[in-house]
Amino acid sequence: MSIAAELWALAADGDERAVKRAYARALKQTRPDEDATAFQQLHDAYQHALARCRASADDDDPDSNWADAEGSSAPGQAAPAVATVAAPMAAVPAAAHRVDLPVPAQPLPAEAADALLHAAASCPPEDFPAWLRTQAHSWSLDTRDDIAAEVLKALRDERAPMSQYNVDALYRAFGWDDIASGLDPRELQWRRERADQAWMLQPAQRRALTALLTGRIRGWLTPEETTARLALLQQPRTPLRNLLSALLPSRTEHVAALMAVLGCHPGVPLPMGIDAGQTTFWSAMTDEFSRVALQARLLRGVAVGGLLALCLCGAVWAGSDVVDWILADVDSRVRTPLAVLGTLLAPVIFLAARTAYRFVHAWQGAPEDAPVALPWLRILALPLLIGATFGLWWLTINRLQDPFWGIVGCWWLTWVATGLAQWRYHTRRGQLVPSGVFTLIGRVVGMATVFLGLMTAIGYWAADLFSHRDQLRWRRQRDR
Repeated sequence: MSIAAELWALAADGDERAVKRAYARALKQTRPDEDATAFQQLHDAYQHALARCRASADDDDPDSNWADAEGSSAPGQAAPAVATVAAPMAAVPAAAHRVDLPVPAQPLPAEAADALLHAAASCPPEDFPAWLRTQAHSWSLDTRDDIAAEVLKALRDERAPMSQYNVDALYRAFGWDDIASGLDPRELQWRRERADQAWMLQPAQRRALTALLTGRIRGWLTPEETTARLALLQQPRTPLRNLLSALLPSRTEHVAALMAVLGCHPGVPLPMGIDAGQTTFWSAMTDEFSRVALQARLLRGVAVGGLLALCLCGAVWAGSDVVDWILADVDSRVRTPLAVLGTLLAPVIFLAARTAYRFVHAWQGAPEDAPVALPWLRILALPLLIGATFGLWWLTINRLQDPFWGIVGCWWLTWVATGLAQWRYHTRRGQLVPSGVFTLIGRVVGMATVFLGLMTAIGYWAADLFSHRDQLRWRRQRDR
């Protein structure tokens, strides 16, 4: 069977994709620079087959309609029509076999593409495919190809924000989802994601973006709050201003969810209007082991401590007689500043120390291959803490005249070292940290004896390193 007859037979079934595949295979054997006449005959047969496919989609009896368009005498003569097209094609000039179908006035490709992209950006996904079919029905094949080229150029230039569902409708309309189109499926997927990201950033889609965010966070957001969170990713800011913006933990959660929805990640191309520096900062905020997260936690502790201190200042001034009694021997000119400083300093130090303590626990309990800050110091933190405790003990015994506060300091450091070593050992092995009565008694005994507690901490630390010996940084660097 000749290629013209094959195309005609496929068109009889109304299978436009099969016609395109057969035409793509035939193009590999018939090239215009080698045999111009055969190529023209192939192209004409392809055009006839496509016209027949589209005519069969609009009519319940495609054979009779096609026969009428060809000038046939009766509806049941579809089979002889194949012979009249396929057989004489090799002998008669190609122009004799062209079908003169009525073609409406064609729009300019650039203007039609602009109207199509505007509709794709504004039409709901459930209405756009029907609108697109209505428009494409009046295009000729050449106009369709020119409009497709304009739309593809706009997608590649990222000038076509639209929903991913509308992008899929375009792919189907222009045949780009067919392997015979010659387009890379990975590029089409990338263009689809980029168009959807740009569409979500439009002000008209703020409610849709808010609905997506609400499904990823605790609580709920308003469109105005979503706009404020989006501004944190779009407007460049100084590091200090960023840290002040991150004082509220919920704000970090919201921005992280927004970045996930928009596909904003350091090291990959960002949607139009998103600042790379802001993306880097908020990505670091989501990593509890980064320096930025530690700075934000310390700043939160100081801020909360300051608020508590203001409340305490009011209580101090209300009970000024107590302050006067405590600072009776202090000059009256510095009595008030000292009272305020002491009131402010206590909660600030407590909250900052508590925040740092929680960070150190998370820092020590992270997996060995996690990208944490100061990895070498993380390994040596416990030996340094144990060495500092031994040093303080030596100073207490040999240098201090009043050893009380030195002994209290050694007890506290021993308690911290023992708890941190135990936490690190069990957490990194995926086990629950023991918290029973016997565990508490053991820690108290170790703290009281100091030496026994420090030896226990060293044992936990050594056992942890041994269980992770194949993942240690110097081991990995040596294996490379």
